[in-house]
Amino acid sequence: MFIKPIGSPRTKANFMRANLLKHFLRKMRAKERKQMEEAESYALLRVMFDQSSSLISVLKPDGTVLDINSSAFDVIGGTKSEAIGKPFWETLAWVHSPELQERLRQAIKSAAQGEFVSFEATHPTADGKLIYVDFSLKPVKDDDGNVVLLLPEGRDITKRREAEEALREVAVKYRIVADNTYNWEFWLSPADRFIYTSPSCRRISGHGAEEFNADPGLLRSIIHPDDRHLWTDHRHDITQTKALGELELRIVRPDGDIRWVHHVCIPVFDDNGNHLGTRGSFSDITERKQAEEKNLRLAVMVESSDDAIVGKTLDGIITSWNRGAEKIFGYSEDEVLGKPITMLIPAENVDEVLQMDERLRHGEHIEHFETVRRRKDGQLIHMSLSYSPIRDAQGRVVAVSTIGRDITERKEMEQMKDEMISAVSHEMRTPLTAMLGYTEFMLDNEVPADQQREYLRITLHESEKLNELIGNFLDLQRLRSRKETVTWRPLPLQPLLEETVALFTRVSERHHITLDCPSDLPRICGDNKQLRQVFNNLVSNAVKYSPKGGAVRVAARREKDCVVITVRDEGIGISPQAVERIFERFYRVNNTACRVFGGTGLGLALVREIVTAHGGEVWVESTLGKGSTFFVSLPVA
Repeated sequence: MFIKPIGSPRTKANFMRANLLKHFLRKMRAKERKQMEEAESYALLRVMFDQSSSLISVLKPDGTVLDINSSAFDVIGGTKSEAIGKPFWETLAWVHSPELQERLRQAIKSAAQGEFVSFEATHPTADGKLIYVDFSLKPVKDDDGNVVLLLPEGRDITKRREAEEALREVAVKYRIVADNTYNWEFWLSPADRFIYTSPSCRRISGHGAEEFNADPGLLRSIIHPDDRHLWTDHRHDITQTKALGELELRIVRPDGDIRWVHHVCIPVFDDNGNHLGTRGSFSDITERKQAEEKNLRLAVMVESSDDAIVGKTLDGIITSWNRGAEKIFGYSEDEVLGKPITMLIPAENVDEVLQMDERLRHGEHIEHFETVRRRKDGQLIHMSLSYSPIRDAQGRVVAVSTIGRDITERKEMEQMKDEMISAVSHEMRTPLTAMLGYTEFMLDNEVPADQQREYLRITLHESEKLNELIGNFLDLQRLRSRKETVTWRPLPLQPLLEETVALFTRVSERHHITLDCPSDLPRICGDNKQLRQVFNNLVSNAVKYSPKGGAVRVAARREKDCVVITVRDEGIGISPQAVERIFERFYRVNNTACRVFGGTGLGLALVREIVTAHGGEVWVESTLGKGSTFFVSLPVA
């Protein structure tokens, strides 16, 4: 600001010089201040330039080095004087790689045209290592848009690259593992789209990975229709609980084959709790399921079998015991597991078991071996046993499975059959001999008419005896083999007894047969035909063994839950020794009187079989020479 002068011209001139000096001084001070500020700014920028962690240079547009910061020399080595004025690609950072030098030359050309260039490179360090740098080349333009400088910058990214490389190696390893895993591995996005699915999906599902990646709904569509609700519930539960879940279900392959799979999955979250999707897998468990179903069917068969199926170790310790074994031997599973098998074997048969075990250790199968075993109640039973060695995965015999069938009844039947055939053949010979003898005599000789009549009467009698023998034999055999067809129903007892009394009253005039049967007796449950056979046999014997006639009394009464029928005669009676055996097959009292009346020795045996089959009892009380009383007790219906 100028001040207007007042006074003489000299004074005015002095004043003007003073003002000009002040103005000049002010300008000088302003310029100094600006230079100082610029110096300070330059110094600050220089410090920032030199101390930057990045490797920074200043180039001419043709790539000649104008400046390089201190950090570059600290890392790469060398001196500024060695670098200034050189082409940038000939500095220590680039000379280790001709390829990188050429790439840098091309980058400088592009930057000189105003392009920003960046790429990754490697630089050798002063200590002989190699670092990775993120390199960029930025053009600097003047106000007219001309490129006047180039600013290269390199940031050390070695640690990042090492981390990325380590991550890449891990990812490759995991990818290799996932791609080569036997199970079907997958990753679903939060939107249920496949991010990754392993190649094993084709082996298990019949569809390739590309199909699942292209169609998010394919997975649900291949699930068996009956199991889709399981999948829906499972996905809902995973979403709600955000926890691991698993299930087993069926899938349908394109060829229609149904496969069982085991599925397991777990939601995945990042460190901030963001849902990244679901990691899961499918494994084919079809063979396991088929084996389980087979084992289940086998277990049901074993458990429901009437045969005894018993497992034991090679040392003879019982390891398994089915219901059939429980029924046959009388022991429960808890009573035998862990016990030696010898608890079922009579002492005299132990050696045979040791011999069997030795054969089984060598892998031999033994079938239908017949022997004797002991029940819990001490009863000996006949058994047909089949032994099978059980092998482990290496083929070694480690245990034994035994299937046993109770053949006691069959053995008894065979014995009875042999006895009966022997006895019947003997008993049949007597009437047949008489019949053949009289018939041959009449054919070979002239026999008077009255004598012929007598011979024919005898032949008829022997024929009737033979017919009775055969009939009783067949009836007894049918009862023993349980082949007799019976009709069980409630029966009134009085009509049955009245029918029997009426029948024998007509055929025997010498006997006085009476019946004492209350009309209010409860009914009994049984077969009408068989019970009639019982009462007819008893009354027939009472008449037969009372040769002088006399009274035959038939009576019935109730005793608690039973009805007791008695048949009493006044005949020859039975000795105490014979009473004990009177109901045995083919047993006949061995005395002269009894031989006169004949008999097959099967009638009372048949009576006992029928009464026993009806849940009743039969017995006799007798005094020799005074008569006998037979008792039949039958439960009320």
